[in-house]
Amino acid sequence: SLLACAVAKKIPLVIGTTGLSKEQGEAIRKASREIPIVWADNFSTGVTVLCRLARMAAQSLGDDFDIEIVETHHRQKEDAPSGTAVTLAEGILRNIGRTEAWVNHETDCPSALGIVSVREGDVAGIHEVIYDSVADTITLCHEAKGRRGFAVGAVMAAEFAAGHKGVLTMDDMLGSIIH
Repeated sequence: SLLACAVAKKIPLVIGTTGLSKEQGEAIRKASREIPIVWADNFSTGVTVLCRLARMAAQSLGDDFDIEIVETHHRQKEDAPSGTAVTLAEGILRNIGRTEAWVNHETDCPSALGIVSVREGDVAGIHEVIYDSVADTITLCHEAKGRRGFAVGAVMAAEFAAGHKGVLTMDDMLGSIIH
């Protein structure tokens, strides 16, 4: 109903909901023909940078490195893995040829990227991407210190949406700032 209202009133929309059905995703894409929509699973600009770095590392490191994602959130978080961990995994998978899919557990299988989901305390969110080889280990990590970074990013996304068209991402927004 929010989507229909935004389209009817021609209001740009920011959507941060994960776990949507295929039909809901199609409805968002259809609405984006009428209004700009920033659709992201995480509005932290720090996470957006982490995703970019993870993709770059995946392209650069080759087959010598095993890759694993560890994501930690508060114990009340229901989804596992988080939408952010899935986005990280899918970005990595698009940039390496040897891994076919992600799994939500540790794995030694070379055709799978393991995501380990930890739920403890009241952690706002920690995402680690670990590249490990016989010679060295590279760890990329983002730790949210609270909810503020998500709120600031959502406001930035709303401002960005106002001047654009279609379905937009935080990566699109960050790219417009960097260029």
